[in-house]
Amino acid sequence: MAEVFATCAISVVGSVAPTGTAYVTQYLAYSGTISAGEVLVIDCEKMTVKLDGVNARANHSGVFPTLYAGTNELRWADDDVSRTVGIEVEHEPRYL
Repeated sequence: MAEVFATCAISVVGSVAPTGTAYVTQYLAYSGTISAGEVLVIDCEKMTVKLDGVNARANHSGVFPTLYAGTNELRWADDDVSRTVGIEVEHEPRYL
């Protein structure tokens, strides 16, 4: 099985006093077929899954992951060892 790793680093503007660390494993799976050139968009805030703009939520299982402050590790795994996969993460900070 091929695995692709991506790291998402979230930085904080201002000062932060962490109260602890957490090791959290979140699992998301997509069981549909993604052909060359197609784009799968998983929007965790809206809880939507779209393949080339078309609803593909029926092929989703698991949770919509939450990114935490600091470094987050993302993995892609499938049975095609020759596949090239690009992972793009967009994060918008929210303030209370």
